[in-house]
Amino acid sequence: MKPFFRWRTEEDETWEDEQPLPTAVPPSSKLRLIFLLIAFIIAGIAFVYWQQTRQIRLEEAQIQADVLAAHRTW
Repeated sequence: MKPFFRWRTEEDETWEDEQPLPTAVPPSSKLRLIFLLIAFIIAGIAFVYWQQTRQIRLEEAQIQADVLAAHRTW
């Protein structure tokens, strides 16, 4: 059963002037929550991508330094 349900009978004569039922959360709040959730997910993905590319560049620099050192030693 829906919250805020208003029982109406045939004896009630005010069917024409019904007010809309209040919703639990206003639609604008739902949209704002969805937008913030999507923004948070995108920020998290961007942060993980940035960390991974940073780690890969550091590993590549270390490998390149090792190869150059081995070449100079040879």
